[in-house]
Amino acid sequence: MEPATQVDSGLSHPLARPVLLFGWAAVLIAALVGSLLPPVDQWSFGAWFTIVAIAIDFVVVTVRRPGRLSWPQVVFVVGISFAALLVLGSRGIGGSVESTAYAIGYLNMAVALLIMRGHSVIGAVASAVLLIRIAWLGVLNGRDTAGQLESLAQPLATPIAFFLLAWVARTVEGKRSQVVELELQMVAQTDAVRSQSADEHRTLSEIPDVVEPILRRIAAGEPLTADFHAEVIVADEIVRNHLRRDLPYHVGFLKAMDAARDRGVVVRVIGNEDPWPRRMSDTVADQLIVLLSADAITDVTIRFLPSSRGGAVTALIEGPGGMRRYEFSAAGILLREPS
Repeated sequence: MEPATQVDSGLSHPLARPVLLFGWAAVLIAALVGSLLPPVDQWSFGAWFTIVAIAIDFVVVTVRRPGRLSWPQVVFVVGISFAALLVLGSRGIGGSVESTAYAIGYLNMAVALLIMRGHSVIGAVASAVLLIRIAWLGVLNGRDTAGQLESLAQPLATPIAFFLLAWVARTVEGKRSQVVELELQMVAQTDAVRSQSADEHRTLSEIPDVVEPILRRIAAGEPLTADFHAEVIVADEIVRNHLRRDLPYHVGFLKAMDAARDRGVVVRVIGNEDPWPRRMSDTVADQLIVLLSADAITDVTIRFLPSSRGGAVTALIEGPGGMRRYEFSAAGILLREPS
C-alpha cells in the first residue's frame, strides 16, 4: 500500500457525504437565523447557484472509491466553484457585500476539501484564488486592515486545517502500513520456519529406512564384502544428502543419483556455505543427469560453487578412460570443455 496515493482522510467513507450535506444544511439555517445571509425570498440567482454548487462539490469529493479523485472529477469541482464565483461577482448574493464574502468562504471550504482528498496543490491554488477574491471585496468595500484580517481569518484557517488533517491521516496510515508489513513479514517467517521444520521432519523420517537395514545386517554379523562395503558407502551418502541444507533440490537429479548408486557408482556431492536456491534449474539438472546416466562410470564428484564464484557447478567423472572434469554455469551452460 502507498499511503500518499491511497489515503483520502476519510472522505471516501459512506457516512462522509451525508454528514457534509447535513452540516451544509445546518450552516445555511444558522446563517439565516444569524442574519449572515439575507432572507430566502431575497436570494438572487447567484445565491441559489452557489448553494447548489457547494452541495455538488460535497457530493463529488465524497465518492466512495478510496484514494484520489479522477482528473475529470477534480476539474468539475474547481470548474463549478469558479463558475459560482463568477456569478457571485456579477450578481452578488442578494444583500450586503459581507454576505457575498461569506458565500465565497464556503466555496473556499468546498475546493479546500481537495487537499484532504490528496490533491494538495490544486486545492491550495483554488483556495488561494477564492481568498484573494474575498480580500478584493474588502478593498472595494473600504474595509480597514483589522476588518480584512477578521474576514480572512476563517477562510484562511480552512485550507491550513485541511492540510494538517491530511498530514495526520497520512502519518497514521503510514504507521498502520508499517505495522501490517511487519505482521506479514512475521507470518511469512513463521510459515518458512514451519515449512523448514516439516521438511526436516520428513527428511529425518526417511533416514531410518536407509540406515536400519544396514545396521541389522552388521549386527547379524554379515561379512563386510566389497559389495556390502559399496552399499554402506551409498547409504552414507544418502544420509549425508538428507541432513545437509547447502544443496539444491531437483527430483530428476536426485533420482539420477540414486540410479547411479544402484549401479555401483560412488556419487559424492559437495555443497558450500552459500546455499543455492531450494530448486535447481532444469537446465543444470539435465546436464548432470546426462553425466550420471553414462555407462561405465565408477566415481562421480559434483560440487556446487558459491555465488561469489559465479554459482558454477563442477563434476569429476571417473571411468575406464580416466577422469574428466566438467564445469557448468548456474544457467547450465558448459563453461569448459571436458579435460
